Amino acid sequence: MLSTSLDLLELPLESDEGIARAGQQFIADFAWRLARYGEHRLKGGWWVFECRGEGDLSSVEVRLSSSADPLIVLSAQDSTRLFLHGGESFLVALLVSPWPYRRRFSMLRLRRLQPPEEFALMAAGASRLLRRDMPLKRIASVAKRLLARQVLGVRLSATSEKQERSQARVWERAAPTEFVVAQGRDCCAVIAAGDRLSACALDIVGREFARFEHVQAIYSDCREEGNITPQPEWDDDFAKVASFVGPPVFFRGSGDSAGVNPWARLKEVSTHFGSAAIRRIALPLAERDIAIKPKIERPDVPNLPRIPRVSVLIPTKYQVDLLEKCLAGLVDRTGYPNLEVIVIDNGCEDPRFHQVLAKAGRRLDIVLVEDRGSFNFPRLIDSGVKRSSGEVLLLLNDDIEPIESGWLHRMIASVLEPGVGAVGARLIYPNGDIQHAGVMLGLGGVCGHLWKGMPPGRAAINARIALPGRRAAVTGACLAVRRELYNAIGGLDQAAFPVALNDIDFCLRLSAQGYRTMYRGDAILVHHESQSRGPDDATIESRKRLAAETRIFLERWRLAAEDDPYGSPAFDRRSESGAVHPALLRPWPAG
Repeated sequence: MLSTSLDLLELPLESDEGIARAGQQFIADFAWRLARYGEHRLKGGWWVFECRGEGDLSSVEVRLSSSADPLIVLSAQDSTRLFLHGGESFLVALLVSPWPYRRRFSMLRLRRLQPPEEFALMAAGASRLLRRDMPLKRIASVAKRLLARQVLGVRLSATSEKQERSQARVWERAAPTEFVVAQGRDCCAVIAAGDRLSACALDIVGREFARFEHVQAIYSDCREEGNITPQPEWDDDFAKVASFVGPPVFFRGSGDSAGVNPWARLKEVSTHFGSAAIRRIALPLAERDIAIKPKIERPDVPNLPRIPRVSVLIPTKYQVDLLEKCLAGLVDRTGYPNLEVIVIDNGCEDPRFHQVLAKAGRRLDIVLVEDRGSFNFPRLIDSGVKRSSGEVLLLLNDDIEPIESGWLHRMIASVLEPGVGAVGARLIYPNGDIQHAGVMLGLGGVCGHLWKGMPPGRAAINARIALPGRRAAVTGACLAVRRELYNAIGGLDQAAFPVALNDIDFCLRLSAQGYRTMYRGDAILVHHESQSRGPDDATIESRKRLAAETRIFLERWRLAAEDDPYGSPAFDRRSESGAVHPALLRPWPAG
């Protein structure tokens, strides 16, 4: 049955895990809990989210998800109206607050607009569109979204776009050497001298310790000069090369922790109790007035215990000039001695193609494979794998350009570690901005490149970008894996994901077999993104194809996409920039 209204105060919850409802009051005992209402078919037309209740409602938001539009967010203070196509089914969820919270509402509903409201909305939208620059281009964009059956949103009132805080910081002190202890009832907090705890911090952490009896230590985010850098779950690989500069850290019990570096204590906990004994709370439970300058030292190029043969697999079709840069980088700016290059020709018609291969072939072992069928990235890669001989396979887009020797040594060092599956690299745009620093599940409702577009100066002081660490997935634009693992799980899925998401699915299938995915932030290459093929949603047909692939992906991996341990729910899922959820930039709630 098609719904024209969803009353979230009356509609039964799909589950009560982490959040409960008593009449008009919602009760969340832990951070970032969602009230889930299951799947609902909504009648076509324009919709609005209406919310009234006690206190500050700015953090209240409804999230809708479908295969065509995996993430739609409507906040209580947003004036956006949504156009939905008839008969669509959406998963519906409600975020009352990222903090553990109790809140009472008098109205909480999604409602389809009546015909007079729709007419007034369309008139206002058309008038505004015609007053903006390039109205015909904007109208064409709207038409493409509608024809691809994607959701369309119109905002009634002009609001300033949300910008990530702290485009630049003034570093006023180095990593802290002096720590103080705040004692709670069943735990203690170790914070840098001068830091302040939230009034509710010890209560929130105490409940977490009580809930998880095996946990010995908890850490959280910290607000610096009003800014927040969300921390992922504990990562032993990252801890080998990084120093923790963002207390607070909380330890079970009331032992004497004064004067102890909390990062060293966390490593001890991981060694003695295992990494599962450390948890992260994705809330800013402390704040400081000045930013701490991190100490980041790039690891040296590793001396590999052996030099396995690496087969570089490069599908290509359109841009011979990009392929030439890629091959030149392998020749002059890689420095790996045991390399073969498999170029998979997907129908290149440029007369320079064979000249480029011949030039690079004077110094590289190049094998040409012809596969002129329709574009199917997994099939093209598999065509190359069958002609390759390397122990290690390196998937490489033809628009990737190596820029410094040693990058492949760094990736192979991780490939050879026991228990490692896929290995990715840091990819930058030609201007130095971040294009890929690992994939975070849940961005945009599916996945995305976290910190995309971050400028070089800010990336250099983000340890999670600059140093090696675990990720849920890495991009197939530059991905290394042992041949035996590639064969063991059947390679990339040709049938389900011919164009998009095949690399993410590949990483997650390896993870399901117990192999961890590694990101090498110290291996840096340039990515001339999508110049060789174009973006995945450039046409109506490609948008429909992407929606079909998204549906299959979410059927397989929705639970993983909702909780990426190497990301954080504190990031704004609508953006790849690394911006935090806007509710966290407001003052702390009362204790």
